[in-house]
Amino acid sequence: MLLLDPAALRRLLERVGDLPALTLYLPVDPSDPENQRDPGTRKWEVRLRNQLAGLDAEVPALADDRPARRRWEAVRERAQQWLTDYAPSGRTLVLLADTDEVTDVELPVVLEQSARYGAPAVGGLVRAMSEYRYYLTVLVDQQSARAAEGYLGFVGDVAHLEFGAAWGMPGTTRSGHQFRFEARRAEYQERFHADVADQIDRYLVENVDVERLVLGGIAAEAHGVARALNQRSHRALMGVVPMPVGSSHDEISQRVDPHAQAYEDEQDLALMAALGAARAADRAADGPEASLAALDQYLAREVLVSGHLDNSDLLEAVARGAVLSGVDVHLLHGRAADELDDLGGVAARLYYAVPEETLAAGKASAGP
Repeated sequence: MLLLDPAALRRLLERVGDLPALTLYLPVDPSDPENQRDPGTRKWEVRLRNQLAGLDAEVPALADDRPARRRWEAVRERAQQWLTDYAPSGRTLVLLADTDEVTDVELPVVLEQSARYGAPAVGGLVRAMSEYRYYLTVLVDQQSARAAEGYLGFVGDVAHLEFGAAWGMPGTTRSGHQFRFEARRAEYQERFHADVADQIDRYLVENVDVERLVLGGIAAEAHGVARALNQRSHRALMGVVPMPVGSSHDEISQRVDPHAQAYEDEQDLALMAALGAARAADRAADGPEASLAALDQYLAREVLVSGHLDNSDLLEAVARGAVLSGVDVHLLHGRAADELDDLGGVAARLYYAVPEETLAAGKASAGP
């Protein structure tokens, strides 16, 4: 999951202020054969040494600024020391270091390696957090259920869900007990559905990073579980995707992915519809400058960014403003992104109607 404490990231940005920090994006993916070498010789480590050497040569303009030089050396040493005993568990490690502490985030996707010394580079991190949704898939038949979890596009480890004993009776003889069982089959199945639903409800409470739920297996059984879910779990439910309970992880991904993509596209269009309603009520900021001004003045309740945006400086400015003001950033794709492009690729919904001159006054200082 995206192991990030937004408050910790905000504190880092506030603490660093205008002082430089070191930002590392390291593709540490343990499944990459080149990252299975001995520590110190893994691909990302070799490249990092070269990148830090390059920064060491570039940063001093610091040659004649001893305090600035000492700060760089202290930040670099802190990051290197933190990495000494690091054991990768995600696919990309994002590390933000200043002289006081290190903030680390592990992502489930492979991002390009980079090293930057200056303002913390949080654009790629915020983009990844917005783009990848964590899915729990639960497959159900008449007697059993199993679960798998992962991000859109691939399935990860089997979830640790402990379901009750399977309902059903083996054997072919039709004893009186068997007849009584069949007479009460509906009651037993309802109990089984409630048991599975209860496990899912508790799992979603205990694992807040799981944003989407998919039910699969036998459609009738999956719908029975859906009816037994509590309101919170039902809101997370993307839908029912019939598939064999014994499906492999790849098979689950292949079945779920197109439905998930369609669902995410619908969610993006819903965000654009909400933006349209906000614009009609003068509770929106259109375009990069107005959106950045709204963030700077803590007027924005959420920011929408087109997935087509290729201006990295603008993305960094939006991401930084969003983190500092505690605002969610939504990266849009497909038709929703096309609609947002017509507004400059960035827009914000505001908490309340704001006179145009209020945002205009902040544009000069909020530009990317």
